[in-house]
Amino acid sequence: MLLAAAVTVSESAGSSGNSGVYSIVTAIGGLILFAVIMAAAYFGMKFFGNKAGYKTGGSRNIVILERVYLSQDKMLLLVKTGGKIMLLGAAQGEITVLSEIDETALDLTERGSPGLSFANVFENVIKERKDRDGNKK
Repeated sequence: MLLAAAVTVSESAGSSGNSGVYSIVTAIGGLILFAVIMAAAYFGMKFFGNKAGYKTGGSRNIVILERVYLSQDKMLLLVKTGGKIMLLGAAQGEITVLSEIDETALDLTERGSPGLSFANVFENVIKERKDRDGNKK
């Protein structure tokens, strides 16, 4: 029924000579409708997602310290929550507490050489290039 009405409207628009204007108005209307649907989905997820417990931001009480993928659907997680550090196993929609780990037994420092940040490495490279270029002249 709706399809027949759309065909009738498009045929009548085409026969009146205003088919170009009609197609532009239809395209703009479609874009507006698409934007309204996307906005409703965004705000709906933001409002109802938070109510259902799906938070979009970070958490203050749960911190994932490390994550190691064992296969496509299996991983080990080192999680800190409530002052405890736990090793969790996650596989195919199932999470298992494997053990609780003493914080003193872990090396919780960042990977990489201590004191070597991107900024430090970048500065060293710039200095080396300036020295090299300065010696050539």
